[in-house]
Amino acid sequence: KTIQADAKQSNLVVLPAFSFCGPVSEQNYQALGEKLLGKSTQAASDFAVRLKSHLVASFIEKDGDAFFHTAVLLGPDGKLIGQYRQTHLDPSQSFLTAGSDLPVYSTSIGKVGMLLNDDFRFPEASGVLALRRADVIAGPVNWSGQYGQCLQDAEGLFDHPCAQNTMIFWYAAAKTSQA
Repeated sequence: KTIQADAKQSNLVVLPAFSFCGPVSEQNYQALGEKLLGKSTQAASDFAVRLKSHLVASFIEKDGDAFFHTAVLLGPDGKLIGQYRQTHLDPSQSFLTAGSDLPVYSTSIGKVGMLLNDDFRFPEASGVLALRRADVIAGPVNWSGQYGQCLQDAEGLFDHPCAQNTMIFWYAAAKTSQA
């Protein structure tokens, strides 16, 4: 099936966490590590161009002796707009290094911030992105139910309720940051 993007439409594609390498563990993270402009960023860049869309993907970045869970934001032209290193790591990922900044990037679709996996468990992370005026928070995650639960709205409270099975952390980040 061919996916075509309307030239008048702004598109954003957000791939799951560890988009091209699959699950990451203490046994394989070093073998999966790559430079910022390595094969994962190149594959994501090619995909962004094919889709004529902004695209966010994540991978294990090796920078010196440190390994990070890094997200990249690419433009429809395939060029790297920015990167984000996960700041809130799950204790089971002690082999990774936490990032130290929550950047927001100006694009033609608005100001884009990124969060990864456990970052959503900390409302301060999306709060910082809100203070930095993010319009969109892209969140590549590999959540499989290990924390949180579905949002439970009071029936009939809203004219347009949230979709069934809306995850509370994603909802809270969007609502509190107005993104």
